[in-house]
Amino acid sequence: MLAVAGSEDGATVIVDRSGTTVAHTWEADGFFPVSAEFSPDGALLATGRRQRIGGAQLGESGVAVRDWRTNEIVTAVNTFGEGLDFSPDGGRLATADTDNTASIWDARTGRLLATLTGHRGGVWDVAFSADGRTLATAGQDGTVRLWDAETGVERLTLPGIGSVVHAVQFSPDGKKLASAGADGVVRVWALDVDDLMRIARDHVTRGMTSAECRQYFHVDTCP
Repeated sequence: MLAVAGSEDGATVIVDRSGTTVAHTWEADGFFPVSAEFSPDGALLATGRRQRIGGAQLGESGVAVRDWRTNEIVTAVNTFGEGLDFSPDGGRLATADTDNTASIWDARTGRLLATLTGHRGGVWDVAFSADGRTLATAGQDGTVRLWDAETGVERLTLPGIGSVVHAVQFSPDGKKLASAGADGVVRVWALDVDDLMRIARDHVTRGMTSAECRQYFHVDTCP
């Protein structure tokens, strides 16, 4: 198991579970890492990077995907990369961007595969589901959104929480999603229809209308 940490001097330090430094990678002169993510096989490291051009003023942004053992850059894309996540097969890289979008890229070629638009504010984190078919995004607008990771079409918007959502993560089975907000609360969302029905039976004291089942359970008719 490896861990990674970045610093404002442009270095990204990779350590093993004992805390021993395994490798360093370096951004281009004037750039420093703001996010980092290993590919599932551990061979590649993606870093979101920003350029400091004087004091607190920031310049260009970008994401580099590199072989961390050699520091060789495999591909680079021109995007913000505030949050990063590889698909489970390592073939795609999702980026969270402060221009109110998220993007999905070919991790090896840098080809743009999909742009996800809908957030009313910057996107701070992204996460693939375990099957790679769904992407979750965390927004400055206080919402968590779920997208078809192949087409970029929005599937679901989880209710706004009144504060920025900084991070999202699926459970290993994909049936739940955790989100961390600026209000200091971690929320766990049930995504599986069976789980939603059990919750409804515990808390709802009347039958659901067809419209409610379509809205909350995403089924045409109530079970």
